[in-house]
Order: sequence, then structure tokens, then C-alpha cells
Amino acid sequence: MTEEKRIFNNGKYCAYFKNYGCNQFLMIHELDERHPKADPFTYDDLKSGVYGIGKIVVDIIGIDEFWDKYSKPVPEKEYHVIVPHTKNNMYCKNGLGLSVVSDEGDLDYCEFTEAEIKKFHLEDCEKVPVDG
Repeated sequence: MTEEKRIFNNGKYCAYFKNYGCNQFLMIHELDERHPKADPFTYDDLKSGVYGIGKIVVDIIGIDEFWDKYSKPVPEKEYHVIVPHTKNNMYCKNGLGLSVVSDEGDLDYCEFTEAEIKKFHLEDCEKVPVDG
């Protein structure tokens, strides 16, 4: 069983990995163009080394509290599911189950996780990863 991975991104700071020689360290920095996104990490990754601005924060708060209170589970990957034999139609969820749309109005209802793809029996359809 693999250990749960989480991310830290509170809108101002994020965690990412940086390689120093053979070692990889978890860094916490302000979000900017050099550090635009958070990398997933495990509890063991967090214990193995936190440097930068995050070291002060984690030392004050404590590793367990940082893990429990400030990290979030990695969001599930979502996909747009294309209706077979059409060019632009996608499946969307509605109160009755599924609908088919061809416009790009509100695509939030057209994003499916792997579990939802299986639930709606869409495994044989083309899936396009949602950029997020």
C-alpha cells in the first residue's frame, strides 16, 4: 500500500521539491513565477527534510500539525469525456444522469474523475485531461 500524498498550497505559499546532488528536499516558498505550483509529498517526505521559509513554519507548528492541518489530499485527476463518433460533443453530469453538450458554456459539470467514468460506464470513450 502506498502512503497518502498531499499538497501544501494555501494561495500564498506552496511546497515543491528541489534536488541537491543526490538528495531531494521539500521546499516551501511564496507562490511566484519560479514556484507556480505545489508538488505532492508524503508524511515521510515531510519528515525527511523541510528547508527554506517552511522550516521555520514547520518547526514552530510541528510536523504532525502541519500535516494534519495545512496539507490537503492531492485532488483527483479529472477528464472531459468525448462522446464517441462526434467531433466536439462531451458528456456532462446533470440531475438525471448524463447529458451531451457541444458548447463550452459551463464545463464544470463536464469534468469526470476515474471513479465517475466507471460509474457512468464511459470507460471506452476518449478522455481529455482537464488542465487545472
